[in-house]
Amino acid sequence: MVTSIAAYYLTAIVLFLLAWHAYAREERRVLDGRGTLGFLNWEFLCSMGLVTLFMALRYHTGYDHEMYMQQYAYLIEHGKFLRPDFEPGFLLVTKAFAAIKAHYAFYFAFWALMQVAAIFFTLRHRKFVLPWVMVLLLLGPYSINYLTFMRQWTIACLMLLTLPLIERRNFVSFLLFMVFVALAMTLHKSAMLLVLIYWLPFGKLASLSRRTYVIALVVCIVLGLLPYWIVILRPLKPIMLAVYAKYDYMLTPLLNLEFNYLNWGFLHCIAVFTHVFALWFFPQVRRMFSDDKFLPIIFTIAFVGVCYENLFVNTNLFLVRPCDFSYIFLLILLGYTFTYLYREKKFLPLAIGAVPMLSYVLINVIKVWMLPEGMPAKVVLYNFFFMQ
Repeated sequence: MVTSIAAYYLTAIVLFLLAWHAYAREERRVLDGRGTLGFLNWEFLCSMGLVTLFMALRYHTGYDHEMYMQQYAYLIEHGKFLRPDFEPGFLLVTKAFAAIKAHYAFYFAFWALMQVAAIFFTLRHRKFVLPWVMVLLLLGPYSINYLTFMRQWTIACLMLLTLPLIERRNFVSFLLFMVFVALAMTLHKSAMLLVLIYWLPFGKLASLSRRTYVIALVVCIVLGLLPYWIVILRPLKPIMLAVYAKYDYMLTPLLNLEFNYLNWGFLHCIAVFTHVFALWFFPQVRRMFSDDKFLPIIFTIAFVGVCYENLFVNTNLFLVRPCDFSYIFLLILLGYTFTYLYREKKFLPLAIGAVPMLSYVLINVIKVWMLPEGMPAKVVLYNFFFMQ
């Protein structure tokens, strides 16, 4: 337990300090007339290296980590995958590492570096949000998702690079976004759902009132408590299976109204509180950053994601997993929110938001540590591969 807490929190603290230093150093440079910091500054390089190490050195941390390790080891030993239905882009990258018999730590490091490089590159001109994004990524309610769903998070982080295309909304940008979606589908076919994002009414959804946002979220939470309305999706079953064919064993019981209810424990309450917190302060955030052309897009994707999550949270993994494409946008939105509170010296609401969110991993690690050995939830604990 101590190793896990130290790994998570020491890494997060160093990342926060590095990102904060980069932001403060850029502010001083601008005041001195020397211009902004470039992408390849030493703080960014150290931060990206640290996140990459954190993701590479783990052992069975994250629900899918062991599965990916087994697939990779089997490919090196037998020249083929245990599971035959991986997408071609993922197969190509994995086979490339297996061909040179690279240690699996380098394999996971590659995916982690792509993710974190995309985050830092996208936010290179918005350095003020990076300290918050980094600590929330490792300590917040979606840290276990980040550690688990490697391919979905890689796609989500790379999608940040398409924000200029989404913002321009012309024919060429649309075609380039479709190219990105096509390439993303070679990592995970569920990326076809990203086509829907391009058509979201970003300006309209980002200009509504606080009351509207909160009411919409509450309606989704209430409907998600007893999701019997799911029967309206029965006609869409063939389309769903085209995306997630292997999950028929989940889809059929779901459409027969057999649900997996999520307990309203303390951790789930923190996740819902995170959603409310982000939406509650957005009108003020919107006014402070009114000239930020990416903020309406970031907010809209995050808003749709949290509504979708609460609407489908009691169904099953099959329908909840698309949320992973939106979580990085929620973390960035929270970065804007904490920046607003800090600049306005609203330290009480800042603390009220930060303390539960950044305690999430601590509570989860302690909770899981007390479970019997062999429980699946033990993957929350951070283990170094060289200590096994």
